[in-house]
Amino acid sequence: MLCDRGYLKQVGAAYRLALAREALFSDLAKRPWSGDRCAKLRVLRRLESQTIALLGSILDSADVADSVSRSAIASVRSQARALAGRRWIEIIEKLSGELTMRVAQIEHLERLAPAGEIQLLARVTAHHTALQMFMRLELAGRGRESIQPALALIPADPLPLAAAAG
Repeated sequence: MLCDRGYLKQVGAAYRLALAREALFSDLAKRPWSGDRCAKLRVLRRLESQTIALLGSILDSADVADSVSRSAIASVRSQARALAGRRWIEIIEKLSGELTMRVAQIEHLERLAPAGEIQLLARVTAHHTALQMFMRLELAGRGRESIQPALALIPADPLPLAAAAG
């Protein structure tokens, strides 16, 4: 499939950012948080795994999946680990600040996408929007309902989801 290289570069960048967030959520879920934070983080990691699969399918179909180097992935994981050492509210504030821009970037990719990829990118946008809503609700002190937008987008897995739903 022939695609605009600028478009594919942006898809690759979104893919790497999703890898970073998945690593971050995985690392954070291993910390001894109080309450339901670990369950929420496992749900967010699963949402990112789906985002990675969606973006990866675009890269695979264009035969550019190998352009995401191991060193880039290692660098992203290192950055995620550094963020993982911060307090909960600092992490939420940092991620919240970044997500508004990320949602706009994914929406832009939807407009650039070939017809066969628009629905995939719409799902990626929905994932980013759910993450953004999670952050906003956490910052507003509405932790009991913060995970609901993400839960609505991932397949049911009763044990972790029941714990995350509060």
